[in-house]
Amino acid sequence: MANWNILQTINFYKNVQLLDSKIVELSTLKEEFRSVYDELRNKTQDDSPIIQIKIGNKVKNILLSEIIWVQSDDYCVKVHTQNKSYNLRKSMKLMETELESQGFVRLHRSYIVNKKHVDAISYASSPCVLLKNGIQLKMSAGRTAKVKAAFKNAVESSNE
Repeated sequence: MANWNILQTINFYKNVQLLDSKIVELSTLKEEFRSVYDELRNKTQDDSPIIQIKIGNKVKNILLSEIIWVQSDDYCVKVHTQNKSYNLRKSMKLMETELESQGFVRLHRSYIVNKKHVDAISYASSPCVLLKNGIQLKMSAGRTAKVKAAFKNAVESSNE
């Protein structure tokens, strides 16, 4: 019986040492990942503008670079990303004002597009913009000059 107690004590001591080493290892990993998390969080906040969209009782942050286009939807707008669309209670005019300096251009009373996601522009009889994901958005005749100017500026700044 005494040998059995000694074996249990040794086994218990060995397991405690193993757990202590795992705790140290996990603490180290936690610190490594915390610094990476903090770095990514700061980078996202500093370099990438976001838009906040209320979904139920939560607020979702969406990087402006992820937005492909914005569509009017009654008294709201629908923000389209690669994976999902979100409804937002803002007017198109307000969205245009907020997004214009961030690389977006208004094509039509119903559409604002992120210039980075545009594949081609047609100024033919029915002007339109073809997005990289294959979606085609019509452009109003009254906005073609502004769209041309916006894309001309984008080409000039990328050549510099």
